[in-house]
Amino acid sequence: MRKLLYFIRRRPGSTEPWPARWRQHGALGMSRTVLWQALSKYSQCDSIRAWLPGERAKHTFDGVGLCWFAESAGADAGPTTLPDSEGVEMLLADELKAFEKPVSQCSVLAEETVIREGSGPIKLFACARKVPQPQSQSPQSDFTAQLRRFAHLLNDAFDATQLYRISVCIPVDASSHAASDIHCDGILELSFGSIESATSLITSPEYQGAKQTVAAVLIPAVRLIATHENMLFDPASGIDRSQELISAHLNQSSVASTSPV
Repeated sequence: MRKLLYFIRRRPGSTEPWPARWRQHGALGMSRTVLWQALSKYSQCDSIRAWLPGERAKHTFDGVGLCWFAESAGADAGPTTLPDSEGVEMLLADELKAFEKPVSQCSVLAEETVIREGSGPIKLFACARKVPQPQSQSPQSDFTAQLRRFAHLLNDAFDATQLYRISVCIPVDASSHAASDIHCDGILELSFGSIESATSLITSPEYQGAKQTVAAVLIPAVRLIATHENMLFDPASGIDRSQELISAHLNQSSVASTSPV
């Protein structure tokens, strides 16, 4: 499944309450009916800071947005293929007001492979990079295989009461994340019931052992971003908060001006 991950920071100097301002931006997208039909799921993950000692968990992101593209959007779906060009322009204008930079400059377009399906309130993004080697010795296919192997090792080591969901996201091509400052070659997503469960797993011998198994291809110092996930749109699971957010964050005049005729 194709998916867009964007790692955002709020606009410097902004006094608007966060994450309410981000929810408002999401409501603007949801108000564009034609545009929103291109997505099958959407969530906003609010950052959790200082949850794990050490440099690998340090970051300055305020949140991670997740947009899953619907099958009807096509195999090559992405930000540049979205319908409703007027709506896309409106979202871009709002991004410049709400975020440090446009989503196009802080996002990764990826193919997601789900290893274990499930959901939990805590989502951890493990941003992995390849060990520097001559290209002939470490092609992207080897890295992808090893990152998926890492995910399967975790799937075998931890049951669904400890680790709710596992997926691997691989950028569709180098240009899909070249402008992003996340600097990764692949992202492992892990969902948990609590931040304590996430901390326990990351510091466990089983996790460290799995990471050591793939150390020849993956840089050991994986960047870890912990978040609290807010699933806002997932009709297949009976979740659709679009009308709630539109009513809460957009006044009637703005909704009227942004909704397609």
